Amino acid sequence: MKKNVLLPFFFISLIFLNGCTKKLGITDLPTDFQFVTVSQGDSYKSLAKEYTGSEGLAWRIKEFNNSHVLNIGEPLIVPLTVFRPGGLTAQGHQLIPVLSYHNFSKGKSNSKLKVSAKSFRKQLQYLKSNNYHVITMGQLIEFIKFGQVPEKSIVITIDDGWKATYDVAYPILKEFGYNATLFIPTKFIDSEHRLAMTWDQLREMVSDNTIDIQCHTKSHRDLSTLEKNESFEDYIKSVEQDIDLSTQRIYSQLGKQVTALAYPFGKTNPLVMAIVKKHGYKTAFTVNRKSNPFYKQSFLLNRAMVFGDHSISRFSKYLKSFENERIAVIEPVDSVQALAEIAVNSPEQYENNGQWRTALLAWKLQRDRLMSRRQINLVTKQESRGALRLLDQSIEQAKQKVTQIEMRLTKIGQQFYSEALDKLESTSARESLLKSLLFDPSNLEPLALFQSDMGKAKYLTYKVKENDSLESIARQFYKDPKKAILVSVFNDSVIDNNSLVQGMELTLPSIPVGTKVKSNIVSKCGFTSTQSAKKIANSYYSKANESFNHDQITKAINHLKKAICLNPKHTQAIEMLEMLKDL
Repeated sequence: MKKNVLLPFFFISLIFLNGCTKKLGITDLPTDFQFVTVSQGDSYKSLAKEYTGSEGLAWRIKEFNNSHVLNIGEPLIVPLTVFRPGGLTAQGHQLIPVLSYHNFSKGKSNSKLKVSAKSFRKQLQYLKSNNYHVITMGQLIEFIKFGQVPEKSIVITIDDGWKATYDVAYPILKEFGYNATLFIPTKFIDSEHRLAMTWDQLREMVSDNTIDIQCHTKSHRDLSTLEKNESFEDYIKSVEQDIDLSTQRIYSQLGKQVTALAYPFGKTNPLVMAIVKKHGYKTAFTVNRKSNPFYKQSFLLNRAMVFGDHSISRFSKYLKSFENERIAVIEPVDSVQALAEIAVNSPEQYENNGQWRTALLAWKLQRDRLMSRRQINLVTKQESRGALRLLDQSIEQAKQKVTQIEMRLTKIGQQFYSEALDKLESTSARESLLKSLLFDPSNLEPLALFQSDMGKAKYLTYKVKENDSLESIARQFYKDPKKAILVSVFNDSVIDNNSLVQGMELTLPSIPVGTKVKSNIVSKCGFTSTQSAKKIANSYYSKANESFNHDQITKAINHLKKAICLNPKHTQAIEMLEMLKDL
């Protein structure tokens, strides 16, 4: 560990302070940073547990001090709070890759969706050798709320609940000490199919914290599109039921309140996203092959699908963990390897250089170091009253400086936020919002804009008028009375027209009305039609889902083959066919 240069008196006094603070019941602790001296028996986990309450935050100490080995007698700074939200700096921002697996095999397999035990072990070894941190779904959710996770973090997910996950992947994950999130379609688990996992196996994997169970709906239907001859009302009811019944089933079997959903085949639309959110979910996933910044829309998170034929070279391309993108003048707070080094220099030095973000951190460190010294005196009684008065004055000065610089940075952040509001339709709005968060991370309004797709995806309010009906309200909002069911779906107090009361305030999502597909004459795969080949392919894909939902596997496979013939790039049909072949 690179040794930090701290005040000699402070360094010596910390030895007396360690282990005494709790005994004295001192409540006026430093706000953001605890200064400690490494003692015999200390570890990163024990220090994190003692000062933050969680061993899981040991990585914060390592990253802030840029240290990997503790040396007895050396000073150390323990961050008590997030110090780099979203992994955002003037040089760019952190990204979190999410890997998506489906099935596994003990040996080599010809199935694209099956990853062999050998390949899976090699991929996890690559993550370990290259210092990636496998984080939980909960940590990812905190990150997209502008929280902080370890550098080079990654999430491992597995879909569908195949028995091979238990037989092959689970033991290998335990071998590496890694966790994974399993998205299950509950109908498949309940089917007791010989290739499906059982609820008992799921309980076992959950019990040792290796596997976290989340939702993949009940039937694994495509949530994004209507099935053949399905009305809009029936479609909405089906989507709601598929999500709700799966949520309830997981809770009844595992006692788990799910917070994340993987869209079957990675497909969704704005309406489905709103329904998923309405059911209490915090996030949902597609299968777009990109890593996720903190400002990615929560219900459109990316995942990279890992297939059985992927080499390590190809696998490594899915692991991008930082986006180099200079958005402001780079300061020491952005560039030094150990942020603890900022405590060595005087805060005034950074102020004189106009490095206000670094100056803020320096003053916080100075404030908390002086407060620690004040606590030490309660133990040692070494300082005179006069010295303590000067110390208290210095603490007050540091507090005032922190407040003054925060006000300065808040003003700068607000300027960038206002700038973004003036150009929301422009691509440059994104950069202005990032700058706003960089200078003032306490203002989360820019993050809300990111989450709402720059204000496009939002909830609208409506006050019921005399003679209103569900149909008339739907016509006003969506230009389609057939969408009347949405009024009751998003307003629990509304069941039918009799539930509407004049003056009642309703909340409805702003959902795009929809697009039309042009008709063309097509002659392909034995079909002649005025519909496009893609539309016919989608129709057969929908038929395949309908057959699958009725356990007609052979029929579903035939429909999928026709869909792929009509549209060879129909990735959902291709993936579903691969899955069904195993059945």
